Amino acid sequence: MTERAFEQIIHPAHLEYLRDLKFHPPKWVMDTEGFISEGEMWLLTGLASSVPAPLLIVELGTYRGKSTLALAYGSDMGAKVAIVTFDHHAPFTEPTGESYGPQDLPAMYRNFARAPDIIGQLIRPCTMAHRIIAPLVQPRTVGMLFVDDEHSPEAVHAATTAWAPALTDRAIVAYHDYNYAEIQDGIQAVLDQGNVNLTLVSAIGSMGIFQYTLPTTKENA
Repeated sequence: MTERAFEQIIHPAHLEYLRDLKFHPPKWVMDTEGFISEGEMWLLTGLASSVPAPLLIVELGTYRGKSTLALAYGSDMGAKVAIVTFDHHAPFTEPTGESYGPQDLPAMYRNFARAPDIIGQLIRPCTMAHRIIAPLVQPRTVGMLFVDDEHSPEAVHAATTAWAPALTDRAIVAYHDYNYAEIQDGIQAVLDQGNVNLTLVSAIGSMGIFQYTLPTTKENA
C-alpha cells in the first residue's frame, strides 16, 4: 500500500478522549495481538462510549479482537450497546505482507474469553462476510461503523455503501489506516458517487473519523 500525507485534524471531543485517563484500555485489552496503536485504542474507547442505546456498533475486520475489546470497553462505560464484529477469517495476505486466516479465529475467542464477563456479553462475533448480512440489518440502527477490513479502494467503497442504509443520522464512521492512499481513494469514490454523506471530523495518526448524515429527502428535510 502507498502512504499519503494528510492534514491532521482533531475534533475537541476526540482530543478529550486522548487526554482522559478513564479511556485508557486495561492490560487485558492492551496485551491482545493487533495492529492498533495505544492512542488509537484510547480513541476507539472514547468513540464507543458516546454511542447511545439502542443503537449498535459494527466493526468490519476483527483479526484477534484487540480493537473489538477496546470498543466493548468503551461501550461498557457508556450505554452498553452491542458490538457486532465481522471477520470470515479466510486466508488472505495484504499488499503490506500481513497474513490472516483460520489460525486467528481460536486466538480471537481466547482473547474474548479473557475479558470480564460484562465486556464479553457485549461482543457479537460473526464469521460470515459482512456484505451478506448488511442488507438484512434494519435501517438506521447502527450508531458507529469501524472499517478495518480489506485495504483496497474497492473494498472500502463496497463496505461503506453496503452499511450506509443501516447508519443512523450523525453516526460515527471510522477508518483505520486512513494514512494509506487506498483507503482515502475508496472513501473518495463513495463521496464522488454522491448518495452517501460523510464529513471528515478528525484525522489522527492513522485514523480517519467521519460523521454520516442522512441524505436529504422530502421525509427528513
